[in-house]
Amino acid sequence: MEYGEAVSEFEEFFSEAYYEEVAKTVKEGEESVLVDFQEMDIFNPELGDYLREKPNSATNAAEEGILGVDIISDEELTVRFTHMPEEDFVLLKNLRSQHIGKFIPVKGMIKRASQVKPEVVSAIFECSQCGDRYEKEQDSSELKSPYKCDCGSRKFEVEEKKMTDTQNIVVEEDPESRAGSEQPETLSVRLKGDLVDPNFQKKVVPGNKAEITGIVREEPLKKKSKKYNIYMDGNYLEPTEQEFEELELGDEEIKDIKELAQNPEIFDKIARSIAPSIYGHHQIKKAIALQMFGGVKKTREDGVKSRGDIHILLIGEPGTGKSQVLKFTGQIAPKGRYVVGKSSTGAGLCVTGDTLIHTEEGFREIGKIGKENISFSPELETAKEYEIKLPTFSDGEISESNSSLVWRMPEKNCIRAETVYGKEIEASEDTDILTCGENGLEWKKIDDIEEGDFIASPDYTEIDRKSPDIEKYYRFENEKFKLGQKSSKELRDEMKEKHGDLRTAAEELDLSEDFVYSGIRKRFIPYPRLKYLLKELNMEFDQLEIDSIMLQNGEEFTLPKEFDRELMYLIGMVFGDGNIYVKENRGLVRISNSDRDLLKKCQNIIEKKFSKKIQIEEQEDRIPYLRIHSKTIAEFFQNLGMQTPKEGLKLDFELTISRNADKFLQGLLDADGSVVSRDNGSDSVQYSTISHKLADQVQLMLETYGIKSRKRTRDRRGVEKLENGHE
Repeated sequence: MEYGEAVSEFEEFFSEAYYEEVAKTVKEGEESVLVDFQEMDIFNPELGDYLREKPNSATNAAEEGILGVDIISDEELTVRFTHMPEEDFVLLKNLRSQHIGKFIPVKGMIKRASQVKPEVVSAIFECSQCGDRYEKEQDSSELKSPYKCDCGSRKFEVEEKKMTDTQNIVVEEDPESRAGSEQPETLSVRLKGDLVDPNFQKKVVPGNKAEITGIVREEPLKKKSKKYNIYMDGNYLEPTEQEFEELELGDEEIKDIKELAQNPEIFDKIARSIAPSIYGHHQIKKAIALQMFGGVKKTREDGVKSRGDIHILLIGEPGTGKSQVLKFTGQIAPKGRYVVGKSSTGAGLCVTGDTLIHTEEGFREIGKIGKENISFSPELETAKEYEIKLPTFSDGEISESNSSLVWRMPEKNCIRAETVYGKEIEASEDTDILTCGENGLEWKKIDDIEEGDFIASPDYTEIDRKSPDIEKYYRFENEKFKLGQKSSKELRDEMKEKHGDLRTAAEELDLSEDFVYSGIRKRFIPYPRLKYLLKELNMEFDQLEIDSIMLQNGEEFTLPKEFDRELMYLIGMVFGDGNIYVKENRGLVRISNSDRDLLKKCQNIIEKKFSKKIQIEEQEDRIPYLRIHSKTIAEFFQNLGMQTPKEGLKLDFELTISRNADKFLQGLLDADGSVVSRDNGSDSVQYSTISHKLADQVQLMLETYGIKSRKRTRDRRGVEKLENGHE
């Protein structure tokens, strides 16, 4: 179906099948018309298919078509759609890239809702030089002015803004749609217009269940990222659960309620109706009944206010029906949710910031996560919403779960436990640690752990390995880039699309025609100019295919496109036997090793990955070495975690569980490893580093390949000791 045909079909639909609803909307002064999708589908199935597949065009066609109805004068009506077929609904956990750009319905529980905030949808700009005015629609997160006035000026002042109200809500999967202890998926939904007016807001309350229709869209996780988040641009939200205040009771229902109210045994009847299959516990059920109905807010004579909320602490032996009573109550209460205690945090329980935790992104210091989300040092326990997949121990096995909060605690008394393998954990006194004793696995407070106890350690061998995008480790300033044939064509095509032709593009972008016609294809483009061009064309740097890079001194080189096995080996060698130097416009990477074969191997990788031809250098009484003179390449290794001196050296956490992490370990061991053979005792492979952080990472990385290792600290005399003092 073409757009023009869709406009005509929508006009016919609103004029014939939906005339009364449109007339009612106009009469009541509403901003939108709510269309029953299935009625529209019966009128013309092609309209339903058009909306599903091309929702942007379909909604525009619907809003243009409704203007053709004879009772519409100059009103601007939004068309909203509801009551889609059950087979169209998509579970939140099943949302994929194939749904992006499609119109779909979803169901879920509103988990949280942001404040309603105004947003500019279009603005009128006035030229500061001649006074001409231009209207520009705003479709990004930043206010954008026209590129250039007809008089040539590029300075504009905002004169008028057209705004709408917006709100973000987060919808969570219904418990009924989840299997077992499966963690709920969430979806961010953006509401605007009359969906955020005060009357409608009474329906958008956390805890309410709702059916939502809208267009699935994507947004990058962060600037220049190739990975995207999925969100929904909400078209309509229909609550499937009403607030008590909004319940509409019929005359018969009111009569029945009044009759029940006269029954002197009504309280007992209500209590007995709670979890009737659980015998006894009558006093407990009475307490739960009172809690469900709620208390009354009171203001006392001295001005102190008492809330009407009732809290119950229920304690009892296993198997007495506590969980079943709670589950039953959660199903009756309109906003009731049954939450298992293992999903919540224990107040005051914490580990120190240098503790490495296993996340879906790699082995991360928990303190870094805390500081990224809570930048200040709190005086009280402070939490912030933070979601990331974490391996979690539950019901005797490890499974992946989503975190919900990150906590940052004030300073506490902590206790450190260390195993014979050199692993350490430092935590607050009341923190539980999983141990293995006579009765199998059990939780024990760290304060109660004694020498000789066995502390449980996770099995890391079955992890999902993935390599991060290499582009985010590059930093550019004054480099020049020669684009690949495909990228130069894409740039020129985008210029034609936005400006009509290349000559007009050159004029409006203030570029020479020679550069636009041939320079983009044949010459090196300075980074500032390329950055400007990409911004004007709404393109990202990581979309480009780079053939070659040139420094200010005219030297050309390339950069790797992925963390393959050869590059990861080279990174390991640099971390082991390398050092770097970065200052102003200069940079140096140096690798020293007495084994010329290893240097030759690195030399070949450097030439292959960076197109740099370097020689093995030797000086009298010094170890042979390789040198790479390039600030860009030196900063690349620096962004991976390389530093000189090496006391705080550590690999970027995303590479600790990357696809080719074994080659990093190989390079590291070729540089700083050794094989020890003993006549009395077992042989071993040893690796030495002055960085405690890197040693911790290496120990965990080895475990992901099923290799157990002991971490020891060696004093200056060469005597090996455990950190607890045992030799």
